[in-house]
Amino acid sequence: MAEDKTYAEGTFCWMELGTTDSTAAQAYYTELFPWTYIEHPMPDGGVYKMAKVGDNQVAGLYDMPEEMTQANIPPHWMSYVAVEDADAMAAKVKELGGTVMKDPFDVMEMGRMAVCIDPAGAAFSLWQPAKHDGAGPKEFAPGYRCWNELLTRDVEKSATFFTALFGWEAEKKEMGGMPYTIFSLGEEQVGGMMPINPDMGEMPSCWIIYSSSMTSTPGWRRPPPPAARRWYRPWRCRTSAASPCCRIPTARCSGSWRRSRTDRICYALPVTGRADDDKKARSLRAL
Repeated sequence: MAEDKTYAEGTFCWMELGTTDSTAAQAYYTELFPWTYIEHPMPDGGVYKMAKVGDNQVAGLYDMPEEMTQANIPPHWMSYVAVEDADAMAAKVKELGGTVMKDPFDVMEMGRMAVCIDPAGAAFSLWQPAKHDGAGPKEFAPGYRCWNELLTRDVEKSATFFTALFGWEAEKKEMGGMPYTIFSLGEEQVGGMMPINPDMGEMPSCWIIYSSSMTSTPGWRRPPPPAARRWYRPWRCRTSAASPCCRIPTARCSGSWRRSRTDRICYALPVTGRADDDKKARSLRAL
């Protein structure tokens, strides 16, 4: 299959884990997905681990620097959105009522990025590609990102912000008795949104990332790695398959989808991080 690594402006292009223990995270995700890793030294002395499926880059992992841990930022997955001009889009974020927590800066020769917060408190990053376009190819296969979903405490405010920022269209639906919004760019569905419900406690607004799982049988039959702890009990999805979700020790926001025998998608609830990080989760907006 020929690679298609070109992402249109306003589409999600990369996922990245900032963690306090990249070694443990690497071991965990190696058990969960068919990932291998390449290490790239960073100018600050750290190491950026590039997760791959075969020859294709799918995600990044890194140990958070001291400035992030001292700010009580918990381990987290970051969603990146492709843009043509990071500086212009960062300015637009501010105009629309969002916050730019890290002004646009060059990531060596790979590209230019900025870290932003929407008006409801969800973090996301802008990515202006140079040598690194993003993950590739775009496909539904084990270990690949397949969906991005916003859990928010203010659906209307978030919808207004993202539709204005990226030109998305927001279509409201009912799924399993719950309100759900599909974001689209042209004919392509780019993400979803749902309100944070009481069962999620004090979880802050956040983008969660879904990846295709290893199994192709109905339900997620593969047991979670030993380090995982379940957050929600298994629940029934549209394909009537039980999908357990787990709390993992090194990442706060993640999730898993899998394709059933009928090629329908099975939803899983978001994954949070370590118990001692839950109280720190709100500090992500102080990135």
